[in-house]
Amino acid sequence: CGMGDTEVQHRNPKHIQFGLEVPKALTYHGWEPGCEYTKPLVIRNVQIKTQKIRYKISGGHFSSTLYPQPITLSAGTSYTLPVTFRPSQKNSYEEFVEIGTVDGAFRVPILALLPTSNVSIPEYLKFGMCAVGDSITVNFNIHNTSTLPADFNWECSDCFEIQPKSGSLVPKGDAHFSATFSPQRASVYDVVAVCSYGNEHCSSKSMRLEGVGKYPHVLVRAAPPTTLAARKG
Repeated sequence: CGMGDTEVQHRNPKHIQFGLEVPKALTYHGWEPGCEYTKPLVIRNVQIKTQKIRYKISGGHFSSTLYPQPITLSAGTSYTLPVTFRPSQKNSYEEFVEIGTVDGAFRVPILALLPTSNVSIPEYLKFGMCAVGDSITVNFNIHNTSTLPADFNWECSDCFEIQPKSGSLVPKGDAHFSATFSPQRASVYDVVAVCSYGNEHCSSKSMRLEGVGKYPHVLVRAAPPTTLAARKG
């Protein structure tokens, strides 16, 4: 079995409940069914008085810890509770560690999440002014922020075109694109391009495309009369 993720406990977001500092959740990534993964749940007493706590796993079908027993925490001290996750199937899991004090009880979620596809794309592209019948091209990138390959497909309309229209992004990889604006009339264009991605293109994100089409024109200026008279002389 693999080692799973190597997330360090002190980097986890924390919060305080009834004078105890705990992580907001224990989250397992990169796991495989049939393997065993253990994370430390650090419970710290941030009050100035001694606290007695108790704990247990809620559900306990796929997670386990030490046999429940009362714990006494002096002010400023910590207790590390090992929580072991044993997945049997490739599903998402959610259980809880219940922690009780004399003031009340609360839960710390135990989460085992499946990886999902996700991409980062620009919010908008601005093409500025373009003559009718001409075209302007803007280059941009999208980034696969997930650990999964991500198939993608672009859809846009009304004088805009994105190439390549479809393809696949490697995990944590980038792809380069060109967006072309070819106005067919003098008008302001503000449309939305949709990028569908992931398994069967079930997820999507949008990007605004803005441009202005203008008819080309030639400005003719007549010479001042005094200048014409001077030339005749």
